[in-house]
Amino acid sequence: MKNRSKFIKFFCFSICLFFSCGLDVIIYIEPPEVYNYRPELYGEIFDIDWENRYFEFLTNERGNADISEFIGTSIYYKIYNSYSTMDSEKNKLKVLSNDDKTSSRAPTQLIEGYNYCLLNNRIPLVQSRKKDQKVLIRLTDYYVENYQEALLKGEEAQAARIEIDGNFYSLPVRVDGKSTFNFGRDGENDLVPTKDDIDVKYDSTTTEEGIWYVCMFAVGVGIDETFNDIYSNILYLGTVAIDANSYDN
Repeated sequence: MKNRSKFIKFFCFSICLFFSCGLDVIIYIEPPEVYNYRPELYGEIFDIDWENRYFEFLTNERGNADISEFIGTSIYYKIYNSYSTMDSEKNKLKVLSNDDKTSSRAPTQLIEGYNYCLLNNRIPLVQSRKKDQKVLIRLTDYYVENYQEALLKGEEAQAARIEIDGNFYSLPVRVDGKSTFNFGRDGENDLVPTKDDIDVKYDSTTTEEGIWYVCMFAVGVGIDETFNDIYSNILYLGTVAIDANSYDN
């Protein structure tokens, strides 16, 4: 009887220990995987026509339909003054993301390693709507002053904007929440990047004076029960060149 009592106590202790410790739950967010347009599909980054200077991709809502922690999709960007530096870091990120053995490290390298910043300083930029959403981003204005003017003239395709499923969603701004990507203009928020800006990777060897390269990636985002961010693998969206010597880009 005495041994039986010890066994029951040990059994109960073991059960309590098991449930109190719990098991680590790994939450996997499915990444966005489908891009419709990348600017460089239309030629060299240096001389792409204005009508092809945009990014378009699909969020992956259906892939995350059963993931309650999934909250949406963020866009990360970086501004470079050196094409070779941009191309090198971009390619390293793509190699990480395309290998099953290293893809889990891709978002960390993007955000902490290369210090990519949030477009519009918003996480997520595109809220989950339980259905795949088509996102279009054009960073700069071309022969229009702003989106409202362009809309009145029927020239909204030339305007800087973020669209979701064909509807205007927001103007694109840098991580400070106000600066535009119209580097060649002189408005209050049309600021030329500087080497000290948090969203700039400045190289002492400039590819061409006044030319800036903006590289962008999309990533699915979730929040776990301890309110920590969870990231999916990354999707390369493309790169555009913006000429600070030109009013229109």
